[in-house]
Amino acid sequence: MTSVIVPVHNDEASLPALLDSLAAQDHRDSWEVVLVENLCRDRSMEVAALYAGRLPLVFESATKRGNPAYARNTGVARARGDRVLFIDADDAVAPDYVRIMSAALDEHVLVTSRVDSTTLNAPWLQDAHGPAWQAEGIATFYDFLPACGINIGIWRNEF
Repeated sequence: MTSVIVPVHNDEASLPALLDSLAAQDHRDSWEVVLVENLCRDRSMEVAALYAGRLPLVFESATKRGNPAYARNTGVARARGDRVLFIDADDAVAPDYVRIMSAALDEHVLVTSRVDSTTLNAPWLQDAHGPAWQAEGIATFYDFLPACGINIGIWRNEF
């Protein structure tokens, strides 16, 4: 089973894009989406609840600290999957994302994906960050560290 962990903190506006992209997944094996409410002050979780019929959702709260790492750890503790994928609430993923990331974990302990830094970012933000940083693939630092965002997959027993 694959568990997708999503920390949620005031993501009412961006969460539908992610949940729509997850609802469109072609992954046919057992999976779940663990949405971890992390001190939200907006309607993020109400928005998420609208997807209960379209996605295998699990709702969790992480209220001791307003911190995405804490929320991710809380999500892993609640998750049932042996494979864990992390996705931020302001992202969206391709329709084959969960399937491909899960399959990649058959061969590797840790996997990552390319980030499309233009589709979901406003032009002013693209200008502020400069050229798309993964337009041609995933770069490495110091000949071994992948230049990735938080969207990674890992075997739960390695976490």
